[in-house]
Amino acid sequence: MPRLTDQTYLSNYDALRDEYLRGGRSFALLEPQEQWALFDFYLHHERHGREELLIYRQEITALNPSLPQQAGKAFRRWQQVRETAIAKRQQAGPVKRRNSTDFTLGFQVRAEPDVRLLARAVVQLATYLVEQEKARAAAESEPPAHVDDSQSSGR
Repeated sequence: MPRLTDQTYLSNYDALRDEYLRGGRSFALLEPQEQWALFDFYLHHERHGREELLIYRQEITALNPSLPQQAGKAFRRWQQVRETAIAKRQQAGPVKRRNSTDFTLGFQVRAEPDVRLLARAVVQLATYLVEQEKARAAAESEPPAHVDDSQSSGR
């Protein structure tokens, strides 16, 4: 396996950064662990100078010696799935709408958690759970409906 040169590292950063700035949809074709390995090793979600990136690469490799290999595998897989997706799109022709439940779901992870979004989700979940508990308590405290025996027996 060829060793990752500084030039190749910077070239990979440029490719990942470009895709990230375009919305990064192809990253959703990777597993979350692969996406995180790319974020951690290349920092393509942030803008950095060339020298700064090369210094970071040395530092992160010293801290996590297995990360370059993980990121290298993830990068090669990203290239493969991206090229496959592009080829399929080019071969497909016009898209026809159809009622189908056949679809692929992928997840695009964030480099860092969005704390505001997480807090909002927790608040919404708590609100929902409180409303459900209130509705359940109200339903349990209502007296059962009175059934008129004269109507039920046909008298």
